[in-house]
Amino acid sequence: MPIVGESTSNQIGVFVGSALILVVVWFFYGWLKVFSKRSQLIVGLLWCSLTLCFEISLGFALGYSWDQVLVGYNPFQGGLMLFGMVLLLFSLVIVSKLRAK
Repeated sequence: MPIVGESTSNQIGVFVGSALILVVVWFFYGWLKVFSKRSQLIVGLLWCSLTLCFEISLGFALGYSWDQVLVGYNPFQGGLMLFGMVLLLFSLVIVSKLRAK
């Protein structure tokens, strides 16, 4: 059990993961070569889809129920993964705006 509790540590993990996503996208933005907003959103949607597939597959492989797998995505139960997924979807758009300044 984490020092701050499981729920709080999961929430901290979403923010740390979101920051890491933005840092990685910042450094690999030129290499990805997705400069139009449409292509950035398509890549973000692909990343979100792959993340969801991984989360669900891993959850079931570990024997979790649907409720246990999806609890992290429910903001009414303290889950912030939905926030992380939205950030992942728009990460290329956000980084392109930041790099343009």
